[in-house]
Amino acid sequence: AHRTLKRVLQDRDPTGQSTSFLDGSSQGIRAVINDISSIGFFSDGRVVVVEGLINRLGKQGSKDGGAAPAWKELYESVPEASTLVLLDPALTDLPSLAKKPLPRNAIVELSKPPRGPQLVDWIVRTTKSAGGTMDKATAQHLAMSMFPAGWATEPRNPLYDRPPNMEQLENE
Repeated sequence: AHRTLKRVLQDRDPTGQSTSFLDGSSQGIRAVINDISSIGFFSDGRVVVVEGLINRLGKQGSKDGGAAPAWKELYESVPEASTLVLLDPALTDLPSLAKKPLPRNAIVELSKPPRGPQLVDWIVRTTKSAGGTMDKATAQHLAMSMFPAGWATEPRNPLYDRPPNMEQLENE
């Protein structure tokens, strides 16, 4: 998710002069609408990145300041020259409340983290690319220690899925 964000920012606002970041775990949709609909100072459009909004307001029964989240209003408020990025690295699927009103030109990128042997191989490769070494047994132990309930397989019920956090694992 963060690698894709870097690519989008480089493409849409290479200087970073017209990009703003909002914390979706504390900001509501109205704040995002105000930010995305304002005119860019150095360009025609803006890039607004909001992390955690879908995770907080995408569930059935979620409230945004006491009201139901206004996803459709949010999407309709994005000017053609601007880009809204809703970043939620912990989500492996887009909740239907946020998905249903998406405009046709929206780009949705989802990724599921590897599990089991693929995750172990990823840990070994990532360690090697950082200049270190790690055998598969140690990589498996690391995965089991950090993500005991979700490193090997996805649970049958997605509500109980706690997938490996790849950024956290890469930092570790």
